[in-house]
Amino acid sequence: MSGNAHTNDVLAGQDPGAMALLCDALLVLDAQGSVTGVRTAAESLRELSRTEGCALSELIIEEDRAAALETAQRASRQGDTAECTATITMPGGSARFAAIRFVRGADAGSLLAAITDRTAELEKDETIARLEQHDALTGFYNRTYLPALITQIDTKQSLPILVVAVDINGMKLANDAFGYTEGDRLILEAATVLKVACPAHGVITRLGGDEFMMLVPRCDAEAGQYIIETITRMCEEEDDAMVPPSLSVGMAVKARDRQDLYSVIREAEERLDSNRSLNSRRHRSRLIRRLMDYLADKNFETGKHIVRVKGLALMLGGSLNLSEKELDDLSLAADMHDIGKVAIPERILGKKDPLTPKEWDIIRKHPETGYRVAYALPELIGVSTIVLHHHERWDGQGYPYGLAGEEIPLSSRIISVVDAYDNMINGPYRKSHMTREEALAEVTRCAGTQFDPEVAARFIDIMGRESD
Repeated sequence: MSGNAHTNDVLAGQDPGAMALLCDALLVLDAQGSVTGVRTAAESLRELSRTEGCALSELIIEEDRAAALETAQRASRQGDTAECTATITMPGGSARFAAIRFVRGADAGSLLAAITDRTAELEKDETIARLEQHDALTGFYNRTYLPALITQIDTKQSLPILVVAVDINGMKLANDAFGYTEGDRLILEAATVLKVACPAHGVITRLGGDEFMMLVPRCDAEAGQYIIETITRMCEEEDDAMVPPSLSVGMAVKARDRQDLYSVIREAEERLDSNRSLNSRRHRSRLIRRLMDYLADKNFETGKHIVRVKGLALMLGGSLNLSEKELDDLSLAADMHDIGKVAIPERILGKKDPLTPKEWDIIRKHPETGYRVAYALPELIGVSTIVLHHHERWDGQGYPYGLAGEEIPLSSRIISVVDAYDNMINGPYRKSHMTREEALAEVTRCAGTQFDPEVAARFIDIMGRESD
């Protein structure tokens, strides 16, 4: 008699067996616990059809075997349904996590094992548990799981315990100026640095957007200093990215069992705050230089253009009797007026042929990007508005906001004239460059429409005297 036929015979007229059919697979077991019949309904358990003659114990992994066999014996003794969960090893070598319900069979000593595949549910539960404990972007543990990590690590055997508090510098700039994709890239680069620097027995937690914490058992201050030096060196060696990773750190060590680890964590965070304040100005200055160099590397002509615009702007600003503070801001704004172009693809920035309308739309976004860059850096907040409005027009037809007349900051009006003049003579987006006289004639023609007429007249006067 075949296994399936035998299964049908056993189930015929037996209510518990009929109930057992509401499952993914059904095994018939004899008094010795060997499989004498199989019926499978789910594709995931189809391989069980090859298990006739096998002992139940051979199908259950070792960790679950004793509990499963005890459950089967209880069902056989008591004549009642008994259930357990166990991992079943399939004939092909794969494994499935299953719920098994044992029911006494019609034959003396026989059992029915109704199997329901719960593997997908287990994997879902494990995925949920992982998401609850881990940061989705970096894979590090998250803030929610930190108390459990501290409980695991905070033992006498783990002493000394190193705590390193970490913060990403420039996160606001990356997010605000270049978007969250750039911010995520910066986070991932910082995560890579921390993974390399952290010993294998240490753990890293991402506490928030730009905050991390490293906990390293059996690690003293000397070893901790080496970790910090590794972090610093790796950040300094990274020179490919527009906004390179830069990390501020604070370190503390729990050396004695009586110390409170949470107090040590607070000490590390306080040192981080102190170091961040000391390093922030240096980092911002380095970042500004980096962006300027990055822009010049993308397009050398743009770098030379910025130098020329700055010189012309200061000359014109001095002639208009700007104060020393206004001239300082004008100088910074001239340096930064095209910084938003760092976000423009190099193929557009360096294009020699005329730009398409779509490419011009991309170009016209650079004042807003430049504004966000400047506003994200405290030293440049005062000039961010100048950068934002240097492509507005006197007649209100400019961009990005269509300001008109004296609504436009004076320094923006100054940069507007000298920027346009230099682009007419040297700009990359023209088929042929104008002569000096042609460009000045164009400034005269556009006075009162594109340019502030007083600023334009003063510029023409200065340039006329310069040519004498």
